Amino acid sequence: MSSERTPLFHAGDSQDNSRSKKALLFAVGTVGALATVGYYHHATPALNAVEMPAVASLDEEPPVTISSSTPGSCKRTSDCAKYGDGYSCVALESNLVGLTLLSQCVKGDVCTGNINGACPTFNSWSTKFRQIQPVCAFAEVKNCDNALSADGTSVNPADANKTVTCYAATFKNAKGDTKDVNGIYKCVDAKLYAANKMGFLDLTPVQLLACAGNTTTDSNGITHASQLCNSHGTCGPVSQYNSTYGCKCNAGYSSADNCYAPVGNVCDGFGQCGSMGSCDPKNGQCICKAGANGDQCAKCDVSAAPESVCSGQGKCGVDGTCQCPPGLEGNHCEIRTKANNSATSSSNTTDSSPSSSAVSLSVSTVAGLALLALSFVM
Repeated sequence: MSSERTPLFHAGDSQDNSRSKKALLFAVGTVGALATVGYYHHATPALNAVEMPAVASLDEEPPVTISSSTPGSCKRTSDCAKYGDGYSCVALESNLVGLTLLSQCVKGDVCTGNINGACPTFNSWSTKFRQIQPVCAFAEVKNCDNALSADGTSVNPADANKTVTCYAATFKNAKGDTKDVNGIYKCVDAKLYAANKMGFLDLTPVQLLACAGNTTTDSNGITHASQLCNSHGTCGPVSQYNSTYGCKCNAGYSSADNCYAPVGNVCDGFGQCGSMGSCDPKNGQCICKAGANGDQCAKCDVSAAPESVCSGQGKCGVDGTCQCPPGLEGNHCEIRTKANNSATSSSNTTDSSPSSSAVSLSVSTVAGLALLALSFVM
């Protein structure tokens, strides 16, 4: 019994067979040569751009994907479970166009019901969201089914036709005037709080003034007034049902200066660590992007590449402070001044790697020439 192997290429005579062999050798040689040139030409950039994945333990949890433009955004509290324990999905209401209702996962005691807790902050969200100034407001509720006092006793009898359990508070101003309010705590933007006089009586302006941000002068000598709590905390009552307001700062900031200067690199909210950082929910530390360092990623890195420092627009001083050109401000020159009638912006450019595009071209060229060479033997 004998067996035969089917040849890859069948030649009718020796002359054709010789021609086929030559064409095949040409094809193989072409592919090998071009692939070798492409490998050596792109070996270093490719290895720098794409690292071999580390071997992960089967016991390790996969990393949680966090949005770079709206970190911690949510629709319900169950959306926050992936970040760990203690998070709630907290909504904030505003009267700003396109930003009427925002939600973010917030850790710890939050502003809701009868709790004067924390609201979302948006200092690390993309530009348009940073105009939000969170206030924990005691909002009057018209459809209370049962109003509870601070000690939990019922002020109004339950009404089956109404739907919200609310709480009773009495506000008093400097003149001695009082106002009884049945309501709940909720997060609102400062402009909505002021427009609706949600502090009651004549208390609203005084409350907002207590949370005023610092006035600073930039490297061009221009003075800027910061937002409430310097964008690093929530403006709210100093205690439950209190008419006096102050700043409840994010971790890493102090209420002594209305959350102005960082006092540490810890973080407890997705809205902090600034435009050049992000809060790691696992270890509660700010992680800085290239070009930034220091607590809360508030400083520029003088040793980093110029294009990654101060948004590629300014210069990093020896003290780690960006010196911004006229028309720009912010810790990293990421904010366009209002004088330019332009919204605050932080350019996010897509990294187009020359090595990756060249490799793609090389691969397609090799494939094309290989097919051309093989066509000689068909």
